[in-house]
Formats: sequence, C-alpha cells, structure tokens
Amino acid sequence: MTPQEFEENNLIERVNPDNPPSFLVHALDDETCHYTETTHYAKALRQNCVPNEVHLFPTGGHGFGPGRVEDGTDQWISLAINWIKRN
Repeated sequence: MTPQEFEENNLIERVNPDNPPSFLVHALDDETCHYTETTHYAKALRQNCVPNEVHLFPTGGHGFGPGRVEDGTDQWISLAINWIKRN
C-alpha cells in the first residue's frame, strides 16, 4: 500500500461524534490488516463518545465471514446480536 492509499483509506482520522455505534471483530493472525487498526479505531470512537465493542480472536485470519467452530470465530454472531439488543 502506498502512503497515498493509506491516507485515502485511513478511517481513524475521520472519526467524529456523528459516527454510528460500532461492533468490531478482528483476528489477531490477520495478515491483511493488523488488529491494531481495529483497536486504534475503537479508541478514536471512544474519544468521540461513540458506543463501540471490540472482540479479538486469536485465530481466524482475514475475512472469516460467519466464522468457524474450530477456531471460535463463530461466536461473533451471538456477541453481535447481544450487543445490538443492548444498544
């Protein structure tokens, strides 16, 4: 990714109080997008008083969809449903 592409896709700098509440899920072994992108985004949301919840899974890679029982990533759907009901 070029520096220009990074800037164009950097959502962290665009967070503001009008962002919608966010449920974030990431795998620690994601080789496409480092999990710290998610934690930095969550921090920016918190600093702007935007409700959010983050779940990090040890494995799952990038884009694990509905998840897999084998690595536990299938839990994110239930976690998201619970979060939506609370919010």
